[in-house]
Parts: sequence; C-alpha cells; structure tokens
Amino acid sequence: MPIGAILSMLGSDFTNWIDLPAIGASGGIVVVWRHGLGPANATRIDNYSLSIQFSPNNIQPWWLTCVYGPQGDDNKLLFMQELRCVRSAC
Repeated sequence: MPIGAILSMLGSDFTNWIDLPAIGASGGIVVVWRHGLGPANATRIDNYSLSIQFSPNNIQPWWLTCVYGPQGDDNKLLFMQELRCVRSAC
C-alpha cells in the first residue's frame, strides 16, 4: 500500500505498516501502527496471515498475528496448517 494512501487515511502518527495484498476482490490485510510503538522487530507474511513482533521501549517482545481465513474447504486445511506453523515458528 502506498505511503500516501496510509497518511491520507490515518494521519502522520501512523508511519509503520505491513500488508498482505488482496487476491481479486477478497482477502487482504493491512496493519498500521503509531510511530510511538516503534518499528517491527520482525515480520512474517504467509498466505492467510501476517505477524509482527514488537518490543516497545525494550520491554518483553510480543507478537501480533492477523488472519484472513479462506472460504473454500480445500484452502481451509492449508489455513489451519499455516496457523500451526505460525505458532511453532516453522
């Protein structure tokens, strides 16, 4: 997503983001955070999820995972496997 679109929607406090683009007319994830939270320490982008690790002010790092679940039964099995992999950091 272009920085101009982010800034026009949310303002200049939100300077960090990560996105998983939509495929066709469905799906897609964008996570935007205020610059005070700091940059992401690590990111992970998969087919149906994205994860961001934060450690603001050098406190204990923590992860945020956002998901978009597929609609087809075949892809739901792949989605569940992906979440297992995110959990175990494979």
